[in-house]
Amino acid sequence: MSRPRVFEYIEAIAQTRSIRRAAESLNVASSAVNRMVMDYERELGTPLFERHARGVRLTTAGEYLLAHIHTTSREFDGLRSRIDALRSVERGKVSVAAVEAASGFLTRELGRFHMDHRLIAFDLRMMGSTSVVAAVEQDQVDFGVALDARPSRQISVVASARYGFHAFISSTHPLADREQLKISDCIGYPLALGDSTSGGRTVIEQTFETMNLECRPFLTSNSFAVMIEMARHTDAICFQFLPEKDVAAIEGLRAIPVIDNRLRPIDLGLVISARRALPTAAAILVDDLAKVLKGQSG
Repeated sequence: MSRPRVFEYIEAIAQTRSIRRAAESLNVASSAVNRMVMDYERELGTPLFERHARGVRLTTAGEYLLAHIHTTSREFDGLRSRIDALRSVERGKVSVAAVEAASGFLTRELGRFHMDHRLIAFDLRMMGSTSVVAAVEQDQVDFGVALDARPSRQISVVASARYGFHAFISSTHPLADREQLKISDCIGYPLALGDSTSGGRTVIEQTFETMNLECRPFLTSNSFAVMIEMARHTDAICFQFLPEKDVAAIEGLRAIPVIDNRLRPIDLGLVISARRALPTAAAILVDDLAKVLKGQSG
């Protein structure tokens, strides 16, 4: 892998302040160096160097381009290092613990990674946020994706994205025509909630406490799939954290944002151990996932 040759020429000329000396350092004919730079200047529509009898000097446009070359050189070197590292990623397993709120983007990104690295296997375990953090702390998995994770001596949160609280209800539910809901709108309907390890369960219980109400779900489960099936066939309401752009239509259901000043914001975080280095495949995957989460935040 190599950078555009004209960038090397421009760097050398800027350093030596002479086309002749730059050509000598590159072991290239000065006419070839000058011709390529002039062609590039014509392509840009502006001169990059002021040429005079004592040598050359960068124009303002040339200074801008040189700064860009230095930045892209660092990025290119990083890219080359990553690609070189990928050559060593032939076989292995990446273990992940995640909350179900992350299943949309996580399975999508694991699928993309799999298309490029066919011999890497994944062990994906779905669990509550507290269990995800514990699994990372105890080195049971390579990394985790959890709600409301906090950095500590044991873990680092390398990226996060703000997730909104959504109510899932049947498309025939009395509240199905609403564009958004408050928690108070859900009172009087049966609730299907996650177990004590679920971030959604904690939020609901805390909100009910501020309203001096007792939270008594008719169904408790550690499976979001079970809860949405219950909502599909009854007038029950279940909840999940999702990024707005990941809210996809589910046949027979509506996902409605819950907008309530009693609800505190919550982040979905990418969690790694603060005590050990990740294997190459896991490290590259974490880097890719971090970019996705940061994109959701932006």
